[in-house]
Amino acid sequence: LLKISQLEIAPSYNIKYVGLKDITLTENQLDMLDKIVPTETEKIARLLPDAFALTLIFKEHNKNGKQRKFSINMKVAAAKQHFTLTEDDWDFDVALHKVFSKARNALEHKVNKVSNPRRKD
Repeated sequence: LLKISQLEIAPSYNIKYVGLKDITLTENQLDMLDKIVPTETEKIARLLPDAFALTLIFKEHNKNGKQRKFSINMKVAAAKQHFTLTEDDWDFDVALHKVFSKARNALEHKVNKVSNPRRKD
């Protein structure tokens, strides 16, 4: 039993970052990126039975002003489901949490539709 608990399962997803070099992030924001993305992606992996590819596209608006607005586009491509989500906020961490929350809600909605055959749409 101990050997079974120590087995490591390879993740069933692939994460790709686009535009991360084009935006200026603080060290704290990079640390939050490294913490948020793997934990939230694991939550999405529990909802999707198949392997999937996750693409995060980062954009920064108003680079010369006092405040910067971050826009994050997420593309999830699984075997049977493909969807794109967009979220933006003045705080990088909040925008990241928002886009992952939208993804989980969209997946839970689709899972609920499939698991409830009496539901009429």
